[in-house]
Amino acid sequence: MNNLSSTQNPITFCAQYIAENPLLLPLEELKLVAQKNEVLSDIEKTTLKEAHLFALCKSSETDPNQEEILYICECFGANGEGDIFKRLLSDPQLIEIIERAKENWPQGIFSILMLPFSHEPYLLPAEGIADEDLEKDPLIRKKIEKIQRLQVPLRRKNDMLEAALIGYFQPIYNQEYPKKFSSSLGKLLEKFAQANISAILIEFSTEQLEIKFFSSTQTAEKQVLLPFDISSKLKRNAFISLNSEPNA
Repeated sequence: MNNLSSTQNPITFCAQYIAENPLLLPLEELKLVAQKNEVLSDIEKTTLKEAHLFALCKSSETDPNQEEILYICECFGANGEGDIFKRLLSDPQLIEIIERAKENWPQGIFSILMLPFSHEPYLLPAEGIADEDLEKDPLIRKKIEKIQRLQVPLRRKNDMLEAALIGYFQPIYNQEYPKKFSSSLGKLLEKFAQANISAILIEFSTEQLEIKFFSSTQTAEKQVLLPFDISSKLKRNAFISLNSEPNA
């Protein structure tokens, strides 16, 4: 991956992705659905169909309205095949992680948090740019148009969102089972930097679930707005490692 330097042209925008209508389902219920023994509501079916990321969670032992995030992953397998149902029943690593969690917390209550994200990001001006400048300044309008022309494949967007969530929550099983991301992610981040985007912002609210999510490094919150700094290679490398294979 080429170096991303803060000495490039001034970076003026952040790209904000929002998780819409997150859904929390009991792990055992979801496994029954995967085995075709149970039926979900239409709303649940829609969310499961649209979600591309999920988190394995454990209910807090002291507060039933809090869930600890243990593991974050894409719904699809490494080669793009399958979905959350197939992964729950046949993905060796996910099955191993779930079994380890059950061994570590024999009385634990586990759930799966599904996160469907908006397909296109909102573009937010960085600090120092007034709203009226967005309309009047032709240079800023050009930059916006350049960003809007960026082609972000779904798998790379998922990689980016997954990496940011892992970096923020640092779930225990993501640390024990680290993922190597495709080298294509590095190329995408380079394009973002060249288009004057310095950070990805991820937002999700679980207000409607009336549940707060936390991890060993993050306190419980219902509203999460987390930054993924792509202008700092050092910060990225703290939680992202890239495969060297061009087709990874």
